[in-house]
Amino acid sequence: MSRFRRPPPTSPDDAGIVELIASLGQQLEIPKLDVREVRWSKIVPVSRAAVPIPSDWCFLVRHAIVMPARMMGKLTIEEWRPLIASSVLFQKKLRRSVDRKWWFYILLPTFLVLVGSTAVDVILRIYWISLIILLMVFPVIIVGNRHYGPYLKKARLDADTQASVLTGKEPFLEVLRKIDTMRQGDAEMTNAEKRSRRPLSLPTLAERIDNLQGIASTATREIT
Repeated sequence: MSRFRRPPPTSPDDAGIVELIASLGQQLEIPKLDVREVRWSKIVPVSRAAVPIPSDWCFLVRHAIVMPARMMGKLTIEEWRPLIASSVLFQKKLRRSVDRKWWFYILLPTFLVLVGSTAVDVILRIYWISLIILLMVFPVIIVGNRHYGPYLKKARLDADTQASVLTGKEPFLEVLRKIDTMRQGDAEMTNAEKRSRRPLSLPTLAERIDNLQGIASTATREIT
């Protein structure tokens, strides 16, 4: 490592967070949940780009969990439990069904456009029509993302609902409200929120709170 490069930040809670994730993996019956380290970062990779991590989210990336650096030391390990449980549920149990929507709204239409463009080029030899069809790839992807985003957001809210069964609704609400209070007094945090939520299709803090408040306290659901 270069002597000019800063080492990644660490927290005294890192080992406890790793143990917490292992415990959640057992409770949720996810045997392949192998998280070995905690990375406190300001950004999270999305495709070939990187966006700021919102203060109320964390992400599993290979054998690590990426946590928002601005929140280091501001929550206890127990307060992190519902947030981490929701992320684990989404990425390890709910994401697969959402990805089918991605295939339907984005991959399949893009494939059909490419096939249509190639067919016109090869069979009819009308190159300008082929080019016009090919250019339709961009609006197809844009429209597809607009339809896919709401499914992704809904799945994340469903993960919150299922996590609340495991960790308790009120503790989950309390930590979201605590983060919301800190965010309101932190301009940097608020600006990062605005830049990050749309590309990640993440529910806002208000949406997460409203979703949990709509759950009956005595409601029980099976985590599948």
